[in-house]
Amino acid sequence: MIATLILNLYFWPLFTIITLTVMAFSPPLLLLNRFLFRIPLDRFVRTGVRIYGRIIIAALFPLVRVKVDDRRGKISFPVIYAANHLSAIDPYLFGVLSGDNGFVTTWPFKIPLYSRFMKICAYINADRGFDHVQQEALRLLDAGCSLIIWPEGHRSRNGVTGRFKNGAFLIAGKAQVAVVPVCIIGSGKVMPPEARLLRPGTIEIILLEPVFPRGRADEPESVYRLKNQVRGKIIRALRETEPALHRTNTATEEK
Repeated sequence: MIATLILNLYFWPLFTIITLTVMAFSPPLLLLNRFLFRIPLDRFVRTGVRIYGRIIIAALFPLVRVKVDDRRGKISFPVIYAANHLSAIDPYLFGVLSGDNGFVTTWPFKIPLYSRFMKICAYINADRGFDHVQQEALRLLDAGCSLIIWPEGHRSRNGVTGRFKNGAFLIAGKAQVAVVPVCIIGSGKVMPPEARLLRPGTIEIILLEPVFPRGRADEPESVYRLKNQVRGKIIRALRETEPALHRTNTATEEK
């Protein structure tokens, strides 16, 4: 209880300071990029968002520790990162990634302070329907930007990985890019859904071996197979640390 109190007393003021500082320095940095670096605007701001995520994760230390287990091996970019979803802090965790990447999501577009940056970054608002998502996803992938998608579409309330939707895997097939399963462990305990306070703990991010689409992109069997292979890899990685919770969640493991 004392550790929880200390964590929230120091983190939330620090979070506010970091966020306001980033906002304050954004205009001069954008001008500097326009006249000096000349990096495409969306890519430049995506880099800034990734750095912001890393800073936020670092601010949680030492009461919240974030570990990364990279099992991807050598892969060609761009890719689609498909992750299980446990907590509102999950997007910040992707600050640990290197390389250009963009989110397919919904709720940050509803936050006034964040929504402006979401649009500048060319992140994809999933609330606008799959046709829009697919069009923008293919455009970003073609530009070399990897995508981050939560195929469940929502946070798990009990820690068990739910059903995956088809969208990420249809896009992977059409773009012919690999899907990297991402297993997130512990974020739902650090900040459970609907919770307002953080709790001390450890979060582990496991970047698993990529899965490559096979067969025709619009063939239901190909989409189904790719989706279940990715979900199965995540479930098995989760079972390594929480065997009881995921013992019965095996129906769609990779075969």
